[in-house]
Order: sequence, then C-alpha cells, then structure tokens
Amino acid sequence: MQPEPLLKQSDIGSSAWWQQVAQQGTPLFCQQDAQHCLLTFLWREPVTVSDTACYSHVFIDLYSKTPHPTEQLTSLQKFGQTNVWFWQITVPNDWCGSYFLMPVTQQQAPPPPEQNGQQNKQKIRHWWINTMQQQAQTDRFNHLPMHQGSWGMPLSQVQLPQADVLPVWQRFDQGICPALQGRVTEQQWQSRLLGNQRRIWIYCSDAGGTNQPQADQPQTDLPLVIVLDGQYWAQHMPVFGPLDELTRQQKLPPAVYVLIDCIDPEHRAQELPCNAPFWQAIQQELLPQVLQQQPFTDNPQKTIVAGQSFGGLAALYAGLFWPDRFGAVLSQSGSFWWPDSHLPEQTGWLIQQVITQKKPAIPLQIYQEIGCYEDSMLADNQRMSHALQDVGHQVFYQEFRGGHDWICWRNGLLKGLIYLLNHQIESLESMQEQPINLHAQVTHYESII
Repeated sequence: MQPEPLLKQSDIGSSAWWQQVAQQGTPLFCQQDAQHCLLTFLWREPVTVSDTACYSHVFIDLYSKTPHPTEQLTSLQKFGQTNVWFWQITVPNDWCGSYFLMPVTQQQAPPPPEQNGQQNKQKIRHWWINTMQQQAQTDRFNHLPMHQGSWGMPLSQVQLPQADVLPVWQRFDQGICPALQGRVTEQQWQSRLLGNQRRIWIYCSDAGGTNQPQADQPQTDLPLVIVLDGQYWAQHMPVFGPLDELTRQQKLPPAVYVLIDCIDPEHRAQELPCNAPFWQAIQQELLPQVLQQQPFTDNPQKTIVAGQSFGGLAALYAGLFWPDRFGAVLSQSGSFWWPDSHLPEQTGWLIQQVITQKKPAIPLQIYQEIGCYEDSMLADNQRMSHALQDVGHQVFYQEFRGGHDWICWRNGLLKGLIYLLNHQIESLESMQEQPINLHAQVTHYESII
C-alpha cells in the first residue's frame, strides 16, 4: 500500500502541517493502482482546558463503507501525542458517497456491551442516535459543499476523480447556479382523505425562458413528474436549477414537476410503503389542486413517479396498481424487502405481486437503479428487476458505485428523468460533458472554520 505523504512529515500536527491539509482538502487521496485509491480522513483535535473535555473517540460514518454502528463502531485513531486523528480506507477510483465525523469525550463514550445481543444493538442504536444529534459534524477541511441528509443531518461528500457525477451537479457544487427560467411555487395540500396537511412544490420548467411550452407542445400535454420526499429535493438538495439547465439544453422537455413533502419520518414510514389511500388522495385531491394552477398531461405514458428507498418502493407500487394514471416509474434503491427485511428470499410483498401478475396490456416504462454496496437490498432489487421483465414491463436497470445515499441518488434522478422523458438510452450518453475538476485547490482556505 502506498502511504499518504502528509502522514510521513516530521512536523505532523503543526500549524504549518494543518495549513497544508487545508490547502489540499480532505479526505486526502493517494493512488494505489489503476482501479483504487487510499482515502485518509483527518480531524484536528482542539486545545482542551480540562481532562473532562479530552476526546476518547472520533467516530466516522462513511455511507456504504463503514459497518452499521449497531454492528461495529468505526473510529479514527490518534497519531501519537499529536492533535491529529486519522482513518484510512481503500476504495475504487469511481466511488462517491457521504460521511460525517462524531468526536466524543469519555463522558459521551458508548455504553458498555450487554450480554444479550439484541438488547446490546438497541442500546447502541439509542446511544448513537442521541449522540449523533449533538456531536455529528461535517469535515471542516473538505472543499466540497456540505449537504444534508433526509432530516437535516449535515454531511460531507466524497467525489473521486472518476466518479460518475453529472456536470450540472458539479456546477451546482461549485456554486454556479444561473437564474431559473422556469417557475417554482410552494403550496399547502390539506388532505381530507389522509387527515393531514403538508407542503408541495410545483415547478414548471421552460426551454426558452418564456415560461411557455415549445410551439409544438400545448400546455395540456406537458409531462407530469411526481417526486416523493419533495422536501429533500426542494430544500436540502434543490433540484430546480439542474432541471432548468437540462431543459435549456433540450436534454429534458418542458414538464410539470410536483414535489411532495413527506411531513416527518412517521408519516413517511406509513404512507410510502404500498399505501393505497395515499395514492388515492394524490389522484383525487392533489392533482386536481395542481391542475388549477398549471395544466399537464393525463397521458400515463408521460406521467412519472420518482422516489428513493421507501419512495422507490412507493413509485413502483403506484405504477403497478394505477397504470392507467402512472405509466412511468423512476425507482432508486427501492425498499423491496418490505414489509420485513428478515423474511426469506423473494418474499417482499411487492415482488410477490409482480411474480403473480398477468402480462400487462400496456407495460410500464421503468428506470431502476441500486447501489452496488447496498447489501441485501441489492439482491432484492435484482429479483424485482427480473420479475418485472419476466411479465413484460420495460426496465432499464443499473447498479451505481455507491450506497444508500442521497448524494448518489441525485445523479440517478436526473439520468432517470432524461431516459423516461425521452424514451431512449442514447439520451443518457449525451449527458457526458467535459468533467469539471472538483479537486482544484481552494484559494481562500484560511476562511475554513
């Protein structure tokens, strides 16, 4: 293994050494061979004034690479008597993912293990969640912009030089965000059928900056895209700018996008997994409400439902059970293990529904993807893909180099929309522009805090 040069310097931990780290950016990466590189994650221990403030661990959660915390905690190591904590891992050159650091003092350290394995997992899980809410932090030396997880957790990101990151997202990360030509409105959806209220965002993209469809595309024929977990794509990782840019480039047609807030984790876990009343409310209440503001097509072949995880499960469920309204599905890392991840193979409820389904009169158009590091979910998605194709649905299936991670899903969301709205694989190939160097040095590194 090729060592990281900075860790071999005699002045490690000095102000000058940390200045080099700030200039270079973290994680440090050192090429190992043609396919792999060594990542080195660093944390600078602050000067403490008491023993109680001394840090005993600096935990790291690197999505899809570190074990689940209930199985094994992963911590950086302290470099001798210096203020340097480090952790290293070898990954493929095209890997992409998120992570956070969590320094803890001895008083905040994990509880002692229980003899009962299940009780121990529950105890560690409770400790991890509580400590994470208080202590989790982004990597201060990472040059790429932080992003947020589903519920606002601050995360840093890793994009290796060969990672498959669309240029529109690279420009987004660099703060290159031209003024929108389309229009965004936020509304409240008060649902009588569901007995709750939530935010929705309506975005009408525009190819020419006139807020009007192309001459050969009347308003009533605009494609409709329903995006689940809308709060994430509207606020945590705003997708409107990239959609706007791709529409201007004519890689996406003008369309109407409806982003639906999931309200909170409890509502999400109830409404997204194969919930018929939720989709009845969307059809009977939400879509008529949106139609009052913005016309869109009623053609199911031009109506897409997009979602991730539970949302990926929900998107396919909507297409399978209401194909006369939702004829296209964008499913990312679908939770096809539902309702019980411990059941034997091929017993996920929706997989069974597909297996026993008759050949559809009109097959669904499906874009399905899953991270190659998603453990058992990978096998579930492979089984679902085979089952869908066996009964006649048209499936474009791919496995990306990453895990169960929003920073990976943003790429597939745009690729899936391009594929489904243009109905051709060639449209995906046109996405590959000249890549942007995201590992260029940051000039004003002194401002990093």
